[in-house]
Formats: sequence, C-alpha cells, structure tokens
Amino acid sequence: MDHLHTSAPRAGRRPRWLAALVAVVAALFLAGGLAAPAQAAAATTVLTVSASDYSVSSGASVTVTGTLKRGSKAVSGVYVTLQKRTAGNSKWTTVKKTKTSSKGKVSAKVSKLAKNTEIRAVFSGTSKYKASKSSAKKVTVTQKVTVTKTSTTKPTKGADITLSGTTTSGLAGKKVYLQQKFGTTWKNVPFESASSKVTQEKTFTVSTKAGSAGKATYRVYAPASASTKSATSAEKAFTVYQWFKLSQTAPSSASEWVGGWKGFLPGQASINGKTFADALADFHGYDGDGERISPDQPTWSVWTVDRRCQTLEVTIGMDDDSAPGAAADFVVYGVPDASAPDVYEEFYAGTFETGNASAKRSYSVAKFDEVELRAWESETASYGLGEQGIPVFADAKVLCSSKPAA
Repeated sequence: MDHLHTSAPRAGRRPRWLAALVAVVAALFLAGGLAAPAQAAAATTVLTVSASDYSVSSGASVTVTGTLKRGSKAVSGVYVTLQKRTAGNSKWTTVKKTKTSSKGKVSAKVSKLAKNTEIRAVFSGTSKYKASKSSAKKVTVTQKVTVTKTSTTKPTKGADITLSGTTTSGLAGKKVYLQQKFGTTWKNVPFESASSKVTQEKTFTVSTKAGSAGKATYRVYAPASASTKSATSAEKAFTVYQWFKLSQTAPSSASEWVGGWKGFLPGQASINGKTFADALADFHGYDGDGERISPDQPTWSVWTVDRRCQTLEVTIGMDDDSAPGAAADFVVYGVPDASAPDVYEEFYAGTFETGNASAKRSYSVAKFDEVELRAWESETASYGLGEQGIPVFADAKVLCSSKPAA
C-alpha cells in the first residue's frame, strides 16, 4: 500500500500567501491608496498688549501686560517677549521674556519713562501654536518746562528780558522757543536769542528786547516731536517802562498866558555852554514888545502819571541867553492824590542865576498821581529895559508804563 507523504516547509521560507500580501500592501502605498497617520496642524494664536496707563508724567513707570489666546482659550506655559521702543525709532528692545501664566498672561514694569514710548508683545510659536505679534500701543509722556529765573519784571524799553529754566529729561537736546502773547494768540519771538537748545543738564536760557511801554506776557514753548509731547511754561508777566519827554507830552493842565500860550514853551536851550535839544522854558523880565512880564505870576505845568511812572529826571538852570542879572526860583512837586491837589510833596526848591551850573535831579514818583514843574522870577532878579531871564527845565522826562495822560 502506497503511503502519501507531505513535505514540511523549508526553514526560513515565507509562505506564498504572506509574500503576496506584502506585495499588495506595498503597491497600495506606492499608488497612494493608503495614507500614513496625519500630524495635527499648529493652532492659530492671537496676542494682545496693554499698559496700566497711556499718559504719564516724565520719570513715571507703567506695567505692560501681554495676553496670548487660541480662540477664547488662554495659552499657558509658552514664552512671550515684551518689547519697547522710543516713538519714532525703528529698533525694539526686550523688556522681559517669560512664560505665560494659566491665564495666558505675561507682565513687566517699564520704569523711568522720559519720552513717548511704544510697547508690543511677540510670540515666536511652537510645534503646537503658530507665532503671533501684538499691535504696538503708545504711552505718551508729559514733558515739563519751568522758568526758574527772569532778569527783571520791570524792564525799560530796549533792555534785555532773559528767562532761564529747566525741563524734563525728555527735552534734552530739543529746542525751546520764547513766545509773546498778543490778545489770546501766542507768537514766537523773532530773534535768534529767543530760541535755545536744551542742554544735557536740562537747562535753557532765552532772551529778547523789551518793546514799548505797557504789559508784556511771555512763556517758553517746546514743540511736539515724534518722541515728545509739546510743553509750555507758566506765563511770565512784565511791565515795560519807557522814557517820555515832557517837552513832547502835552500837560494835563498848565498856567495860561495872553494869546493862548500855556505853561512852558518847548524847544532847545543851552546852559553853561551845554546844549539841550529838549527843554521847557519860561520868560521873565521884558517880552518882545517891551512890556514887563509880571514877576509875581508863576509858570507851571502838570502831567498826570496815575502812579504808572517810576522816575522823574530833570536838569535845572538858566539859559545862556538870559540877562546877567536874571534869576528864577524853581520847584518840582508830586501830588499823591489828584482829587486833593493842595496836598503835595516838594521834591526840589531852589534859585538859579545866570551863569550858575545846572543841576540834574532824579525823583521817585511811583506813589504820585501828578507831577508839576513850576518857575517864577526870583526876588533877586534885576532886569534892564528889554532884558530877559529864561529859566529852563532841560531833558525833563518820566519813566512810565504808559504815556502820561493829557
């Protein structure tokens, strides 16, 4: 009887069915029929930044906070960088790089702000989250200009008015300008000395010339720039004084002569060889018609100053054309209250004869409503027929904040 024998597979040989399966799977992969498991895509993130205050004084600090989110959910445990730059500058500097909290937040303090500063937050991304960057936010820093010294508050026309002071550190190296107020409008003073570059020590000096008599108001102005906010100092008020010649200023009242002549006659005079272009003269002795001028009638003129004047200056003497025996009495008054003209203060009283040296006098008139010049023939005078005496108030002037009222 024949026996059937089945042969065992040879060691190391794959079954034919397994080899066929491997070949089919490989072909499917090559044809794209089967795909490898896909890796999850990185999630989109949104990064915002904020400051604890957006308008601060120079030298102040703010807290900057960045918040990172994926949709409405916070992204925690990843690094976010907080940055800053001076407004107008292109370069960012790192304030702090730190991991987000469970609420997706990072924060840092930015100290000693001197100029307008921009802030932002930057996330570089990870395998799970896409990179993102916040928009920039600006913190405005308020600058300060302070006038610490003025040369004077009561300058005379043409004199220097100087203002010196300090600024906050953000204005160092910037220009400041002197401005004058006209009504409600401020205008830059058009002089080179009226602008100044602030030193690194934060100091400045500006100056101008005092104009005509009256009130003048100034301030120092720092214009805005990309990195600094505009700033102005407090207003500084000045009272400008000006010399007014009495020979060119009509008196408010005066003695009256025949023909309508009032008070002293303005013109040129000469005393002891010195010529004065501006003088107030009187005439004694005999007039041009040969008539004797009354020796008892004084000549006088009053100017209303209303306590707006500081000083009265005058040179007193007899004109060189006076007769040899001419002599006159001179008086200078101040009236404190115009409503009580009989109450007065006598600044000067004296007698001058022909050939006497002139006398220059200066008086404070700040507390007076009126000033008065008066002259009359002295008892010691001696005139021949046709002779005259000419008493003179030369270079008579008042230093006032406005022209004396007529």
